Amino acid sequence: MSPELIISISTVIISIVSVFVAACALFVSLWSAHQTRKHNKLSVKPQLELVKELRATPPYYAILNSGLGPAIVRSITFMIKGHKFDGTSLKGWQQFNKQHSKSFKYAVGYLGKGAIMPAGSTEEIIALQKGSSKFTSQFLNFFTGSSIRIEYESIYGERFVNKRKL
Repeated sequence: MSPELIISISTVIISIVSVFVAACALFVSLWSAHQTRKHNKLSVKPQLELVKELRATPPYYAILNSGLGPAIVRSITFMIKGHKFDGTSLKGWQQFNKQHSKSFKYAVGYLGKGAIMPAGSTEEIIALQKGSSKFTSQFLNFFTGSSIRIEYESIYGERFVNKRKL
């Protein structure tokens, strides 16, 4: 074999190995970027939960963001006594008030569409009004069999739904 041929073959082999190493580096870089993005999404994932403080004075229902990131509320829907109403609109609470204001005195917390709940925050959604302790059993019985459906999303636009019995 001539020296020129050996140099030519070794140059081709070195070129092929260089392309392979570069392709491996590109793959590792893309995989790392994908894993970093996945980790970032998980590190700001919200988790909205229904909190029932029925032994508190006064008793109340609240929404807690126990996740690591903020939650953007898209809708809160209540199903109470066979009636569905929107808990993110003033009109929905007015509808609830027309149908149930004689049952007991209550106070509501209002989380409108697009409201942002920071991680670790709690928002009361409905509570027996202070000074109405004689209505506690009515308040607790009123919500038996009722449910709440909360739609929310993360800052990355991932949508979540949580449906619970009250």
